[in-house]
Parts: sequence; C-alpha cells; structure tokens
Amino acid sequence: MKIKNKLDICITFSIAFLITFLVFLYENSVGFGPEFTALRALCDGSFVSSVCLIFTGLMIFISNRGGFLIFSYALKKIRRNKDIQKETYYDYVKEKEQKEKASCLHFFIIGFFFLVLSLLCLLWI
Repeated sequence: MKIKNKLDICITFSIAFLITFLVFLYENSVGFGPEFTALRALCDGSFVSSVCLIFTGLMIFISNRGGFLIFSYALKKIRRNKDIQKETYYDYVKEKEQKEKASCLHFFIIGFFFLVLSLLCLLWI
C-alpha cells in the first residue's frame, strides 16, 4: 500500500490538527476546575484525533482486504439489480479484487504521530 499523493498527507494532517484544535478550544472554554491546564486539553485533543485516524485506517485496511464485500453484494442483491442476479458472489469478489485499493498508510502514520504527541503531553502533566 503506497501513499499516492502528498496532498492526501496534508489533508489528513490538517483534519487531525483541526480535531485537536477544536477539542482544545472546547475544553479551554468549558474549564474543568482549577487543576485543568492547557497541556491537558492538548493531550486530550491529540488523543481524540489519533484514535479517529487509526480507526479510519483500520476500516480502510479491512475494506481493502474484502471485509465488507458480503454486505455490498447483499445490498445489490436485495435491490434486485438484473446484472447481479446472474452474478455469483465469487464472480463479484474477483471483479472487486481487480479494482485499485485505497491507501491507509498515511492514516496510521499521522494517527500514531498524534498518539505519541498525546503521550508526551501526558508525561508533562
């Protein structure tokens, strides 16, 4: 699984940074008592964004391996598409295997980066 585009990395990092920033702003605006610090809000925000990215990467990885093909095949079968009525599940899987797979590596890299950032902030609290 190769990372196709540097733009994908920039967009993923920007979304993770935005999630971190929004959680940081929310926790600073609400305030959770006198012991609450900005470093704790940064730790929470980076942890939330890392979990979201790692989960998204796992879902893409499972989808690339064909983990959800049975559901899409069943939905097409339920809609009674005439083309799919004659097609077996084996043929459907073989057709889908030929399609290009989405890259999930950058989700894992950036997700683990934000997880390490969260752990470092946690050590400083």
